[in-house]
Amino acid sequence: MKKYILAAVAMLCAAGARASVAQPDTIIKINDASKVVITESPRGVNYNVLGAASDSAMVFNYTQHYSPDARVRTRQSRSFHFYSISYPAGLGNSRWDIFTAGLGLGMVSAPGAPAGMQLELGKSFEINWLNAIGVRYRTSWNANVSLGMGFAWRNYRSTTALARMVPHDGNVCFEPWAEGSNGHHTAIKVFSMQFPLLYTQFAGVDILGSNLLFSAGAVLGVSTYASVKNGWTDQSGQAVRECFHGVGQRKVTVDFLGVAGTHLVGVYVRYSPQSVLTGEISPRFSSLSFGLMLAF
Repeated sequence: MKKYILAAVAMLCAAGARASVAQPDTIIKINDASKVVITESPRGVNYNVLGAASDSAMVFNYTQHYSPDARVRTRQSRSFHFYSISYPAGLGNSRWDIFTAGLGLGMVSAPGAPAGMQLELGKSFEINWLNAIGVRYRTSWNANVSLGMGFAWRNYRSTTALARMVPHDGNVCFEPWAEGSNGHHTAIKVFSMQFPLLYTQFAGVDILGSNLLFSAGAVLGVSTYASVKNGWTDQSGQAVRECFHGVGQRKVTVDFLGVAGTHLVGVYVRYSPQSVLTGEISPRFSSLSFGLMLAF
């Protein structure tokens, strides 16, 4: 019995030694190929190598055939990230894609506003979707240039105003609160479509698994709606609300935007040097906002 066990062990060792020295066949070895094309068909996989450092005219073609009873299966997967959703644009270049991103939440101030408006930074805010849809070109130096379309809503608000705001012939005028009433708030609200043209540079520094980036550019805004709202309590203690449309807002603006952060979250600053209102006697003030940019 001992002889049989020793013989079996010897056979296994010999088989292991033969397996350890077996080397795969080398079909061809090419250094610095200029182009390699791999295609697949029901027959097999074809490798086509064109050009080499030693011979630019070299052409090598090899097909690895499948066995007659082989079955080929393919699987596609698609992943989505919270910070952005993008798809290939189909423009003939893999550097292009179509994307949606950039939810901005921040506070807005009104540089140059008259003291009588008493606009409050802590009560005035801005909500914007920078790129509801956009197209982006990725450069070879770890940056991209994008052009998009989105929406912005700004609310310039005061809870301490000494007068109510009332539009008249395309102007916004100030009128005292009715005698015996108690003014609560007044606000100018502006809604606009926006078209940002941005340059984004990646710094090559990872923060919590996401790349640090800096973005800057111009945002063309087209105001489609604006209103003035007032709220007060009359002599009888009844709460009163009023809303006026057609306040004479500027229809087209050009803002300057800067963003620093990661794809997940960043901080932004946005400045519009033009006056928000255009009437001859309307209060003149520009717009300065800052806050968080999510999913940028």
